[in-house]
Amino acid sequence: MRVVWADGARTDLLSLVSHIAAENARAAKQMAERIRKRVWGLRRLARAGRIIPEFDDPALREVIVPPFRVLYFVDEIVSILAVHHGRRALSLRKFVE
Repeated sequence: MRVVWADGARTDLLSLVSHIAAENARAAKQMAERIRKRVWGLRRLARAGRIIPEFDDPALREVIVPPFRVLYFVDEIVSILAVHHGRRALSLRKFVE
């Protein structure tokens, strides 16, 4: 299955990598790689992630790459919607608008 990144998700990833890199460039690179590998695995097992509890919609799923939540939508393709820090509240507005 094809995986595509929404612009917002790509921005989220770049932002978190930049934030981590300010303290530790190596850790930032490792985190980015962990997230990319986990997302890459969705090509084969798109429904491997859990249903996002805040939505209760089987098409909206997430995989956890501690401390981040990678949120995605499954249809004919896997659309990566956001990379969100797990300690922050998830704003439903971001996905409904």
